[in-house]
Amino acid sequence: MYRINDRSSIDDVVQDVLLRIYQALPKYFHKGVFKTWIYTIADNVCYSHLAKKMRYNKKNISINNIELVSHYSLVNIDDKIDMGILLDELSYSEQEIIDLRFYQDLTLLEISDILCITISACKMRLYRALKLLHDILFRKRISE
Repeated sequence: MYRINDRSSIDDVVQDVLLRIYQALPKYFHKGVFKTWIYTIADNVCYSHLAKKMRYNKKNISINNIELVSHYSLVNIDDKIDMGILLDELSYSEQEIIDLRFYQDLTLLEISDILCITISACKMRLYRALKLLHDILFRKRISE
């Protein structure tokens, strides 16, 4: 529930997790802890669900909402940009942290709790994702 954060779709995700576990059970090798194997499947199903959901939730946002990128004066772009196209070039974890921070408007503390990482790791992931987003914006601006 802490990964999905959507009560309306949690039943579908749990059903998908149980179905994937049932389908993969014959392939399970008793090399590791069974609980860890189940958690890995659950995480993968949650990530897949969030990736699908994120594809449909991307929309135009104001560049002013992006703290780091808005400080660069070298990037002269319109006030609105299509974030869906830019975010597709980022990895899933980079998309996830930008989504949690800017689309869901969560604090760094809340994000670190959701992702089960320290606050400093959360800050670093956000910084790197925004830096990469800046590089993509700059590269697109030069190619125009």
